[in-house]
Amino acid sequence: MNFFFKGYFWALVIILAGVLMLLNTTNIFHFKIPVGSIIIALLLILLGVQLLIGPKSFSGLKSSHEVIFDEGKLEANETDNKFDVIFGKSTIDLTQISTKTNHSTVKVDVVFGQGTIKIKKSDSIRIKASSVFGNITLPNGTNVSFGDRSYETDSYHDSDKKIQLTVDVVFGEARIEVVE
Repeated sequence: MNFFFKGYFWALVIILAGVLMLLNTTNIFHFKIPVGSIIIALLLILLGVQLLIGPKSFSGLKSSHEVIFDEGKLEANETDNKFDVIFGKSTIDLTQISTKTNHSTVKVDVVFGQGTIKIKKSDSIRIKASSVFGNITLPNGTNVSFGDRSYETDSYHDSDKKIQLTVDVVFGEARIEVVE
């Protein structure tokens, strides 16, 4: 009975569920192919394989701009403008971004993960938040669960140097926090 608590048992159960879902939803002879179910089945299979082989094998996919199947902290500077959190958890520190030009853009994508984005109160930032089956919490406490919403810091209209922050969340969660 101890094998129920082993990681490989649950990995095999997830892979089997994905394979059964894939076999059940593809009816090639009648040309009925539900793409959404196939994508979910393939994601289940990928998750099961990841549980079997462990996060060490995906260490080559980790960079200073993304966290995949892992947990970490990403820090930005003047040149960083895209960050990804996929099947992981990360804190993205944008407090060191200073705009050398009049307008800068930063994009953060969170897919099946959790991200905390930190921005400075003194920066002039417009946030465009977009969520599909996820949740984004803006600095004023507003939540976006499905759809789009915008937010601007208090100093956004008074400054010439502005930052456009685009946050997209799919089946995940993002929280944008303002720090001093």
